[in-house]
Amino acid sequence: MRLSVSNIRDYFWCPRSLWLKANGIKTPNVNYSVGRQFHALIHGVTNTIFSVYKQQLPGKIVDMEVTLSTGDLIGRIDILRLVEQDGERIYIIQDEKFKDPPKIGRVYAEDKVQIDAYAYLAEQNGYKPVSGLILYNDLIPREVKPAPERIPEIIKRIKSVLSSQNLPPIELSERDKYRNSHDPREKCQYCYYYSLCQILPPRGGITMREILSLRFLKGTQALKEQLTKTLEEVLE
Repeated sequence: MRLSVSNIRDYFWCPRSLWLKANGIKTPNVNYSVGRQFHALIHGVTNTIFSVYKQQLPGKIVDMEVTLSTGDLIGRIDILRLVEQDGERIYIIQDEKFKDPPKIGRVYAEDKVQIDAYAYLAEQNGYKPVSGLILYNDLIPREVKPAPERIPEIIKRIKSVLSSQNLPPIELSERDKYRNSHDPREKCQYCYYYSLCQILPPRGGITMREILSLRFLKGTQALKEQLTKTLEEVLE
């Protein structure tokens, strides 16, 4: 089983949502507002700003939009830079567009582990990264020290989640622990699967077949209608 760096990000957000996604639960299409043309214009301006800004960062660009892989992981690094400082160094640039910096901490947990994963891929492919840069909407480069050595264990835990036939429980995720949150449901309102999780057991333990069969449960007409509506929204 080969994972993607996106799988690692999803796992850090919530293993339960990762499992649902991997088992065929779709996420809704984004419906753009009336002002989509305005946002498209802003997107173009922002891209230009980032493009110029990246060129002003120290070091030499050695690769862009490069896809790297190992036997168990694949990901695409935005930009690799070579910096001469006591020998060769490679900066791993993670460009996060339309995203404000965190209010707690310097970077988001899922962004930090993404840098770690990119560093792991880079080292496995002959690069020797010693630093990473994360850019948010404020255009302030945040240097982070990659920890590629943590990735093999994370990959092992993710494979364990994905190979299970049972829905994971709602519990503190790596993202929650990073933010010192004591409530695993604090982030649920921002999740695509919020409505579905409301009708699934918090402790998990049920299979996809049992989830699919929920629409046939006996109960009031209102309950059956709600179950049917919720499942139709998220199931292929």
